[in-house]
Amino acid sequence: MPVKILFCSQDRYFGDHLNLALSEDPRSFQVLYFTDSQRAVDFLERSGEEVQCILGSPRFLRLMDLADGLQIALGEETSLEAPLTVNMYQRRQDLVDDLKNILRANDLLAAASVRHSSTKILSFFSTQGGSGKTTLAYLTAIKAAEQGKTAYLNLETAPCVEPLYTPCGTVGAEEYICAVKDREDPTRTILPALTRNSHGVFVLPIPGSIRDQQDITGEDLGYLLEILLRYGELDYIILDLSSTLGDLSLKAMEQSDRVALVYGDDRMGDKKRQLFLQDPGFSAMPCAGKELIVGNQCRQKYTDGRYNVSFPHSNTLTQVSDVRVVLQGNPDMEKGCAELINF
Repeated sequence: MPVKILFCSQDRYFGDHLNLALSEDPRSFQVLYFTDSQRAVDFLERSGEEVQCILGSPRFLRLMDLADGLQIALGEETSLEAPLTVNMYQRRQDLVDDLKNILRANDLLAAASVRHSSTKILSFFSTQGGSGKTTLAYLTAIKAAEQGKTAYLNLETAPCVEPLYTPCGTVGAEEYICAVKDREDPTRTILPALTRNSHGVFVLPIPGSIRDQQDITGEDLGYLLEILLRYGELDYIILDLSSTLGDLSLKAMEQSDRVALVYGDDRMGDKKRQLFLQDPGFSAMPCAGKELIVGNQCRQKYTDGRYNVSFPHSNTLTQVSDVRVVLQGNPDMEKGCAELINF
């Protein structure tokens, strides 16, 4: 059942846009929208209408009776602890997601009970250092975000994302990792830790030390993916794996729909690719049968089938401050990312 919300905003521009965003999800929200606070109060008193949630400015909420419904204030940050607040200055979709998290934490909105059948998990792996795996994984996440809600998780031993994007969010990595390991209520810490960055990609906090990253086990990753699939309403999950074939990488491959094996189009990349694919133990690995062989920095177009997806040689990556420009200015790069997410 949708949550019936009494929403009041005297800022008509903001109110109209948020009302539209909430109304586009009728399975979650039924909105009673007002731009005049006194009219909203009078309506509730005279109509006898019962609502589960009241959303508005702190000043408006002071006019309401606590018994009328769960009160959530529009403010400068989101808080799942009393007094409940949702950040009104973020993107509309992020605001809606935060509102859902608060409603779930207060048992007013149920989580989906099964994985969304449309959610696709794509992992990126390579046994070749410097293959460009991380860059391609993140560019693919940017492209996927244009088509649907996308999360990018960097699971490398020593993750470095600053050249790609600026980490965001108010939940720290240590707090988020502890929440995963303790299997705490995901609406309290894990889901709030998932924030949309400037490229429209949802990301989690990056651990500040290698030890913190190593604390995440394959079992922890399985739990985290279960939470994201159940609560996150995601269309795509992009996993950027360490080159080490440890518990974490193997679990990620097992959970993935496809695994992109990235190699540079040079002698070293060619040799590393052949050794890995021709290894006697490859057929028993969780990536076998769902691998996509990806050639990176290709100086020519191949017709011999050595790669499932090819990315051209590009100097743009070393010259721009925003990696999104790479997709905007290079149709072949954009085409490669599109091919990977449309498996």
